[in-house]
Amino acid sequence: MENGGLIVRWPRRIGYFLMNFDNQSVVLAPGEGTHLDVLGDLITLLVSGKQTNGAFTVLSETSPPGGGTPLHTHHKEEEALYVLEGEYEIQCGDQTVRAGPGSFVFAPREIPHKLTNVSTGPSTVLGIVSPAGFEGFWEEVSQLPPPPDIDKIMAIAKKYELEIHVP
Repeated sequence: MENGGLIVRWPRRIGYFLMNFDNQSVVLAPGEGTHLDVLGDLITLLVSGKQTNGAFTVLSETSPPGGGTPLHTHHKEEEALYVLEGEYEIQCGDQTVRAGPGSFVFAPREIPHKLTNVSTGPSTVLGIVSPAGFEGFWEEVSQLPPPPDIDKIMAIAKKYELEIHVP
């Protein structure tokens, strides 16, 4: 590894991640990372802003059938999504696509987007959020007791400059 580069190897699904920023490497075996239950979706933080000096966050998100995210707009971050398994319906701006494994969607800041698992089983995306910091939203929401309190979720969203569009 040279110059703080990024090496990603996928022997099967997500294999090992080896990253180096300011001589801090992060190596994760399959299944490792910080696991968060965020309103029924499993988010696994693979690397956060703490390891990337705030540059980006990498995560996987596994959604049950019908799960995913509501329509929302990030005011500070860009988000890239790469479908690993299953199928999602992804709305990004005025486009809506059915996205299976290998599909990629880039959602720039200020563009409303959402994803919904349309498979009969779990679906998983690899996400990259830049700059980092938004992982705090998922960490805070995962700590809320059930059932979800929409007012608390909206207050946390506001803190992270996330606009959740309610129907």
